[in-house]
Amino acid sequence: MKIDYQYFEPLLVKLNYMSEEDVAKCRRAYEIAYEGHDGQFRSSGEPYITHPVAVAGILADLCLDVSAIQAAILHDTIEDTKFQRPELLEIFGPVVTDIVDGVSKLDKLKFRTRKEAEVANFRKMILAMTKDVRVVLIKLADRTHNMRTLGSLRPDKQRRIAQETIDIYSALAYRLGIMHIKRELDNLSFKALYPKRYSLLKAAADKASNLRKKQIQHVQSAIEDALHAHGIKADVQTERVPLYNIYKRMQQKKQKFNSILDIYRFILVTSTQDECYRALGIVHIIFKPIPGTFQDFIALPKTNGYQTLVTELRNEVGDTVEVFIRTEAMDEVADLGIAQALMYTPNNKNTIGQQQVQKWLESLAELQHSTVNSIEFNNSVKDEIFPEDIFIFTPRGKIITLPQKSTVLDFAYYIHTNVGIHAVSGIVDGQEAPLNRILKTGQTVEVVTDEKAYPTELSLTLVNSARARARMRLALKEREMDKYIANGRKALEDLYRGQAIDEQAMLRALDFFNLKSCDDLYAEICLGNIISPVAKAVIDSYLDPSQDSNDILERLQNGTLVSEMTYASLLAVNHQISIDQESYVTPNDEIVLTTNFGNGLLVHHRNSAFVRSKNLTPYQYVLINWGLDSLPNSQVQVQLQLETKGNDPERFVERVVELMQNSPTSCLRAVLGVNHHENFTYLKVELNVSNSQDIDNFIAYLENEKELISLAHWSRVYAQGHIERVK
Repeated sequence: MKIDYQYFEPLLVKLNYMSEEDVAKCRRAYEIAYEGHDGQFRSSGEPYITHPVAVAGILADLCLDVSAIQAAILHDTIEDTKFQRPELLEIFGPVVTDIVDGVSKLDKLKFRTRKEAEVANFRKMILAMTKDVRVVLIKLADRTHNMRTLGSLRPDKQRRIAQETIDIYSALAYRLGIMHIKRELDNLSFKALYPKRYSLLKAAADKASNLRKKQIQHVQSAIEDALHAHGIKADVQTERVPLYNIYKRMQQKKQKFNSILDIYRFILVTSTQDECYRALGIVHIIFKPIPGTFQDFIALPKTNGYQTLVTELRNEVGDTVEVFIRTEAMDEVADLGIAQALMYTPNNKNTIGQQQVQKWLESLAELQHSTVNSIEFNNSVKDEIFPEDIFIFTPRGKIITLPQKSTVLDFAYYIHTNVGIHAVSGIVDGQEAPLNRILKTGQTVEVVTDEKAYPTELSLTLVNSARARARMRLALKEREMDKYIANGRKALEDLYRGQAIDEQAMLRALDFFNLKSCDDLYAEICLGNIISPVAKAVIDSYLDPSQDSNDILERLQNGTLVSEMTYASLLAVNHQISIDQESYVTPNDEIVLTTNFGNGLLVHHRNSAFVRSKNLTPYQYVLINWGLDSLPNSQVQVQLQLETKGNDPERFVERVVELMQNSPTSCLRAVLGVNHHENFTYLKVELNVSNSQDIDNFIAYLENEKELISLAHWSRVYAQGHIERVK
């Protein structure tokens, strides 16, 4: 067929960094893509070929190598055209074909729901990325162009794609250090999600920018003059803070726009690392540093390789001045990240950024071997993509980078799997610490080991990072498989109360969970990856031969699959079940059932710290009812906090406690504490109650004293300090 090269021309201009031979290879890729997409159009009405060419153009702006550009042009051929993997392999060879295959989505017909397809496609992309990072660079460029042309879609579809972009693709760009793509994705998503907020904020930022031009120039000149006077050659740049960053800062600090002063940041680019620290001292002389704002990412690089000195200063009129100081090499990495190593004429130095990203990619590959299904894998990967990092020192001064909220045991597994397996305690800054101690940046940690020690299922509750959890589960499986199979079988059979499990229904359930054998299912039940009520509900659903797997998955995800199971019914069959003592659960509360790691099942309040902190999959928990009619009448402890504003807090507390002690319900168990902050008083009490109605009655009784408690607010206190207002 006749090829129209008009759509190739804009890309050709950008390929001026390539040899003629490589440009010819890109032209050949265009010819195949043009033929394959002939007759196809985008939602905007443009010929479809404009999209892959635009994606290739985004990567050409990064000066990526010829294989990346070819694969970008061809990235939709396997998915949408007659050209499949064998044809591409013959024409372009294995490297380009593997990249295109990694970018291509899986066949939609293989999946029961869009959610299931998204989960599987995300896993496929991540695994392909661990083999060749160019896969994710093409996906990022693909998403960037789709976001630029989002306006032709329905508003609801725009919002869904924009939210996914913020949640996944922006985070991936950040993890790989490609900050200019992250910034563009953030702003485009912000505009699609909140168009009115975006317009108002943009107008306000534009106005503020115009009003403050002289002030910005004054700060820039002051820095340049001071550096020059001290013999430091530096390029002082100004950069406007992205709108989405300003919006997030306003949300986090609960501020209005006119109190967000630093809409510009100043970037000082020096020749050497030594000059970075000298420049820092100079700017701290001409402007006053704001305590607690200095961060040294040169000595402690981020996991994406980002290296910069960051400081916030106060100028002579009281405005905040945000300053970033780095070398020329660091400046290039700060914008390009891992893409720097894939440039057509790359700097072959093995930079800190490349080393950091390579370690991260290796950790993702490791997760593949230790997670049971796509949902668990995706949740684990998201833990690895999104965390803010902390920096921990070994006794020898080596820096270990961990996700926030990591424990001593997480640290042990990051050192080496064998260290984690045999860990018994830690020494944090010279003081003995338990394995579940949450660590903070700057601490020095030593792990105490014992060759006889070995993790149990309960040890899984002592770690918060996906990597440590995956390594521990693998170790547990290898050592205790027979025990897990036996315990998991018993947990499932207990629910059947002696009835035989239908063989055909079991086989279909194994296929549903993507498991090979009954023993695999039993082991997953014992480890808590699939809890026994979920396994039973799925098996029972397949007793109807016409049952649709799509319907089962949907009911599992919306919480209706196990709706007939209650706390009381589990007690009735003598199933091993207990209540999480830290959840402060009362009958009538919304409750969640999870594994108790080898000790049956555990009931938590839906708002408990455990449920909120663990990224549970639909296989690992289920919402259940109490079945109150069948429950024995027993009392449990709950905590309430009373918040009030007044001039006589001592008298207030004295009177409230007196009322509590004399209440008809007589449910006050203890006064746990009284705190005063500014004009507010906080009174925390513990009650003995039979159900949540007792709490309502207790509060209603106290509120009869309207003059005393008219301005009070009651909150329910859950484990680890989580508070939820109830009145």
